[in-house]
Formats: sequence, C-alpha cells, structure tokens
Amino acid sequence: MYKFLKRMGSIAKSPYVELIVGVILVGTGLFEAGESLFSDIAEGDVGLHHGIIVLGIAHAIKALPSAIMGIVLLLDLESRHHP
Repeated sequence: MYKFLKRMGSIAKSPYVELIVGVILVGTGLFEAGESLFSDIAEGDVGLHHGIIVLGIAHAIKALPSAIMGIVLLLDLESRHHP
C-alpha cells in the first residue's frame, strides 16, 4: 500500500501532469469565455472562467521549466548512447 501511495504522490507532482492540467484549464476557460474574453475584462464583467484561464496559465508556466529540463536530459542521454 505504501508503494502505491508513493507512486501516486510522484505522479501527482509530475511536471507533465501539471502541464496537462494547465493546458486543460486554459482550454476550458477559453471555451467558456469564447469570443467575449477581452470585452468582458474591459467592462469589468469578470467571471469564474476568467480565473480558470489565469490558473491554467500559472500551472503551465510552473511546469514548463521542469518539463523542458526533462526533455533536454532525455535527449542528452540518448545522444550519449547513440553517437
């Protein structure tokens, strides 16, 4: 059971999961806001979907450095094994 919980914790903290969650939040927020995003903000008519967009962007930005570093390390490792 401990092994399972430890694995679930590492999956939950994965930068790739955070990046996916961020992209989904931005996508659903933009879907809800639709074409009225900028006019809503300009008129002060800010709703939950606008907050979801901000939260999604924050998640994606937070996950990007770790995700990019992981990809770079993977590519570096593969280049060392396949000259």
